[in-house]
Amino acid sequence: NSLPGNTQLALTNLNIDTAVIAGGESAVSNGVKDSIDEILVGMGGSDSERWWGASRYETAATVARNGIAAGWGTSAFVGLATGLNFPDALGGGAVCGSTGGVLLLTSGTSLSAEAGSFLSDYSGGILEIRVFGGTGVVTDAVMNAAAAEIQ
Repeated sequence: NSLPGNTQLALTNLNIDTAVIAGGESAVSNGVKDSIDEILVGMGGSDSERWWGASRYETAATVARNGIAAGWGTSAFVGLATGLNFPDALGGGAVCGSTGGVLLLTSGTSLSAEAGSFLSDYSGGILEIRVFGGTGVVTDAVMNAAAAEIQ
């Protein structure tokens, strides 16, 4: 609901003039977006884009698709993490980013429809799928369903 001072300072000090907000208004308020946009425009840039979906699973798939379309990554490496708790996704996101891949969110016991759709759509370019979290968090059934989507 508010843009922290350290974030404002970082945007200014790093001369950031473009940004993407990952999440809908319930995750990042329009007031925060407006504050970010003011800084971006002040740096000679333009308003931020918002990439979101109706759920966290759809948001993750949207970010993955749009990131690939922007040339920021590829579908060669796909990470899967539970959408019910953040630590595995946080660490997995860093791994995916460092490999030029993407991270999708799923339930722990069944592959989310959004992740399944992404995997099916990009199946020809996927070389590796990695699950972040143990089998107590994301079951083998999820990995099996993911593997079936890229056959």
